[in-house]
Order: sequence, then structure tokens, then C-alpha cells
Amino acid sequence: MDEQKEDDPSNDKITFVYSFTLNFAPLNELGVQEFIKGFVTTFNVACFHWGVTLSTNGYCKISCCNGIVRNAACNVSYTFFDNEMRHELYSSPKISAIRLPNGSEGGRCFMVLKTPDEFLKKFRDDYEKGKVGKINVVIELILPSMYFYRPFDIIFDRLEYPDEYPEEMESDFRFKFLEDGDYSITCPNNSSIQCRRSALNLTSKFMQKHFAETKDTELVVEHSIDVVKPIIYYLHSACFEMPKSYNLDFADRLLKAVDFFDPKSKYKSDITESIQKSLCRKLVEEPSNFDSVLRYLSISIQYYFDFLHQMCCALIANKHYDKWIGTFPPNARNSGNSLFCEIFGPNGQSDLENDVSLTYETFDSLLTNVILQ
Repeated sequence: MDEQKEDDPSNDKITFVYSFTLNFAPLNELGVQEFIKGFVTTFNVACFHWGVTLSTNGYCKISCCNGIVRNAACNVSYTFFDNEMRHELYSSPKISAIRLPNGSEGGRCFMVLKTPDEFLKKFRDDYEKGKVGKINVVIELILPSMYFYRPFDIIFDRLEYPDEYPEEMESDFRFKFLEDGDYSITCPNNSSIQCRRSALNLTSKFMQKHFAETKDTELVVEHSIDVVKPIIYYLHSACFEMPKSYNLDFADRLLKAVDFFDPKSKYKSDITESIQKSLCRKLVEEPSNFDSVLRYLSISIQYYFDFLHQMCCALIANKHYDKWIGTFPPNARNSGNSLFCEIFGPNGQSDLENDVSLTYETFDSLLTNVILQ
């Protein structure tokens, strides 16, 4: 019943509470000791990873490691005890953490909240006197519910995307290649599209290599015209647009065709990020069941769509967890399970031991309980 109530969060806010107890090691040579802890807040289709740094310098720092949640509020309190935790020595008031300027690392932005520097002063003073054995910290995060229904709006709005197709493509100079191209790509069923060698040579690694090896004026490919056309449009015009309606089979075939033409770095990221954003929107706007979520998950792992992957994991944790455990119990996470191989690929079993793989992250994140009050 509590879970049903949370499906309609009051005041468009959701409150998460995270509590942990720890022992502090002796102070180092600089007279400081830090403790770092991680946790996850997940609800609906959003999964935010947080890191907590507790320092005897006097502050507690909370960082959102995979996004920036505007209008987030964070309250922190702590209690410390003797070694046996028989006696409560001190309980602090609840303090609001202050938002610091956003940071970035490895191309990702993150948000940092920090308590005042004197927040842990009472703890430090008694710790130095040898009175303190353990400390319990309670972190209360109050986050806007909108991010748990359209979390992709946080990250993708900061990226630049190719222009959408012009309304009158035939009169736009960027698409003149369709009329006076000097090269053609032929797909199954004899469907073809005109191109310009110069544009393909500048934008596609595959075509650049192909032109160096042959003087032919036609390339025959196995990919169907419906996925070749948007790639060729983009490589000539820097315009790319996903169809208004498509299925996951189309998305998978489109991504395979992108891999085939192998656009140069920036061009490839423009296309794949556009596809990932479209898939994220499709996941939240169209009805889904456990089987379809597994297909999204498979695509996210195969093409390393980490944000789509986080949304799939959150959706499984919140709505399909029992089915997930029943489908992938510990003894079924191996190459002998055809569904496991289909979702996680031929290297899925070895990736379970690789802590930088999305397969490892899938099972690691789904072990984290939902931290929701």
C-alpha cells in the first residue's frame, strides 16, 4: 500500500532517506579522516547514483554522480555513540546542505551539495578525545518527481543535436545530392539512393577506405533502404531525424547500419546520441512490459547507451523485480542460458566480473534496495 501511495507523489516531490553507521579510522598525519559511501535513489524509470564524503574536517558532501537535479533539497543529521553503541553521546540538528557549482568529470556533469564546514565540529572534538566509537548519518534527499518520469531531459538537453529535416527537402541546398549525385548505394529489392563521393569520403571511415580500394560508382549493401537513407541524409546534410513511429527492430537495424558505415567520431556520436534520446523517450511514452524492457536493455548494452541502461535498470527494479529474479537467478547468469546470451551478448558471463561493463552494472545496481520514504 505504501508503494501504491508513492505512485502519486504529493507536491511533485519524492523523499529518499539513506542511513549508514560507520567506524572512523584514526586520523592520518594531516589530522584528517574521510569516509566515502555510495548509494542509489531509484523510482519509476530513473536511477541516480550518489556519493557521500564524510570528513573529520567538519563537513559532509553529497554528490549526484550521473546528472544534475535542479531544485533538489538535501538535509543531513548525525548521531554518534560509544564503541559498543550502548550510549548515544550526541545527536545533531538536521542541517540543509548547500548546492555548490556543478562539476564535470569524464564528459559528465555532476551536482554537489555540502553541509557547512562546522557541521561535524562536535563529532571531531569528541573523536579527538577518544570518546566516539561509531557515527550514524542520515541523509534525506527531496527530489522533484518530474525527473523520475523523464530523466533523459536532464542530460540530453545539454547536448547539441543535428538539425531535423527541412519541411521542403527538395528545395533545400543541403539535399541537392539526391538529384545530382555521382555515386549510388543500392539496397535489397533494388532500392537505391544517390550520394556524392566527396561528402562520404569526408564523413565515413568505411567509405573513405572503400574509395581508396575501388573506382566503382555503386556500392551494394545488405542493409535495407529505410535505415540507409537517414544515415546518408546525415552524412551529406548534418540533418538527422528519427521516424515519428518505429519499432525496436528498426532501431536495432539502424544502429547496425551506422556501425557498417562507421561515421567519423563526431558524426557517429551525433547520430547515436539522437537515437538514444529517441529510445529513452519511446520507453516512457509507450506501453512496455518485462519482455520489451529486456529488448531495450539489450540494445543499451550492445551499443553502450548508458543513460537508456540506467532507465531500464530502474524500471526493472521498481516494476519487474520479481520477474527479473525469476528469469536470471544466479545459476542462470551464464552462456548456457540462451536468453542471458541474447540480452548480454556472447561475453556476458565474463562481463559479470568486469566492473566497468554495463552487464556488471546491471546486476550490481539491481542489488540495491529502493531507498524511498
